[in-house]
Amino acid sequence: MGASPRRDLVTASRWVGADTQAIPGFGCDHRDMRSAPSALELEIHDEIAEGESPNHPIRRWLAGIREKVAQRPHVNLAYRILVATLGTIIVLVGIVLIPLPGPGWLIVFLGLAVLGTEFHWARRLMVFAKRQLSRFWAWWNARRARRAARVE
Repeated sequence: MGASPRRDLVTASRWVGADTQAIPGFGCDHRDMRSAPSALELEIHDEIAEGESPNHPIRRWLAGIREKVAQRPHVNLAYRILVATLGTIIVLVGIVLIPLPGPGWLIVFLGLAVLGTEFHWARRLMVFAKRQLSRFWAWWNARRARRAARVE
C-alpha cells in the first residue's frame, strides 16, 4: 500500500487540519494534536473512505436492488418495516449487552447502521457517533503521548 509522500501529506492534513475546535469534556485542545498519524491509521482511514464510496461495486448493486424494491409500494413498506424491526432488535440487544464484557457498543452501532440504511435520523446519529468516537480517539492518543513524554 505504498503511497506517494504528497498523498500522505494531503491525507495527514485531513486528520489534523480544519477541525481545530476544543474537544468538549476532555480538557484538551484539538490544536495540540498536530502530530502526523501513523501509516496504519492512514491506511485504515483510506480503506474506510473507499468502502464508504458510493461508486463501490457492492454499493451500486445494493442501490439497484433498493430501487427495484422502491418501485413497488407494498414491497417497499414491508421492507422498511423489516429493516426497522431488525435494526431495533439489534440496538436493543446491544443496549442489554453494554454492561457485560463484550461488544455491546459495537452491536448498538451495528443496529444503528442497519436502521441508517432506511432512516435519515439513524444515519445522522451514526455520523455524530463516528465524529465523537474519532474525537475521543484523538484525545486518547494525545493523552497517551503526553504521559509518555512525562515519563521520559
